[in-house]
Amino acid sequence: MEKDIELEEMRRQLAVLNEKLRNEEIVNETLIRRAMSAKVSKMNKETLMITIALLFVTPFNVFTLKNSVNASWIFIIVTTLFLIAAIVMSFYQLYTSVHTDDVTHKSPVELSRRLIRDKRLHTMWLYRVGIPFLIVWIPWLFFEIYLSTDVEYMVGMMVGGIVGMVVGGSLGIKYYLNNMRTYNEMLKQIDELTQKE
Repeated sequence: MEKDIELEEMRRQLAVLNEKLRNEEIVNETLIRRAMSAKVSKMNKETLMITIALLFVTPFNVFTLKNSVNASWIFIIVTTLFLIAAIVMSFYQLYTSVHTDDVTHKSPVELSRRLIRDKRLHTMWLYRVGIPFLIVWIPWLFFEIYLSTDVEYMVGMMVGGIVGMVVGGSLGIKYYLNNMRTYNEMLKQIDELTQKE
């Protein structure tokens, strides 16, 4: 009789412990999803700000290249087409990327797939479009500056161009690496969620 009471007490304690563990898992999943939502929101806001900046830079770019550098129209058109492609890509990323609603409502597996797709899209744009374009565009810009201005102005434009490219390149690399780190952190968090299920 005493063993039955002890056994019943152990079962009750085990049930209480299991309930606490289930509640803790729910709280942990909620906290992880909340943290991921904040990261997704931050990345989407940064992409939106870059898109807005590109919308303002594109017409200013035409004016500057024609009036300050006196660049050829073909150079201006190619530069403008690239900036328009970057704007379209940014809008596409904003439209198709993971949003905060996805983090709270999608299954971990589906969320993981979407994050991997976003990460690949980001990397593909950089390595297949952005860097190859800049490899051609930068020497072409310096050639346009060389052809169209006097020596003193040319040196100032080239120094300004180099400083601008170093600063812009540094910010671009930092933005890309931060995004990749964020994607990896979120994928790791999703992996933790799926291991618990």
